Amino acid sequence: MKGLSKIEANGKEILFVDYSNKKEAEMIPLILESKKIIQSNRAGQLLLSDFTNTYASPAFMNVLRREIMDVLPLISKQAIIGLNEPKRWILKGFNLLLKTDYRAFDTKEEALAYLSADEATTV
Repeated sequence: MKGLSKIEANGKEILFVDYSNKKEAEMIPLILESKKIIQSNRAGQLLLSDFTNTYASPAFMNVLRREIMDVLPLISKQAIIGLNEPKRWILKGFNLLLKTDYRAFDTKEEALAYLSADEATTV
């Protein structure tokens, strides 16, 4: 599916969900398909999402919140790029609500370094 790919960084496989420049009607199917991929893989999934030039509508956020609950135990780390300041505040609220530790980064390179780092070296 367009918008989903796998990236390798430091020998680790990362699922890349590219929501950038997409509208709600294109973003919701990406949530559903990425959920299927995460469920079919082993636990410890690494996930990178790009929200550049997107709008997180209430409908999108509701679907995301509902669908992610099933796969939360399978995701070991998630990094997010493309967030402006208001979206970073939404992420903080999302983390509090779901008790997650999804992290925002300014660049894809920073996010990949975080995701591919060994747990002992991750801050």
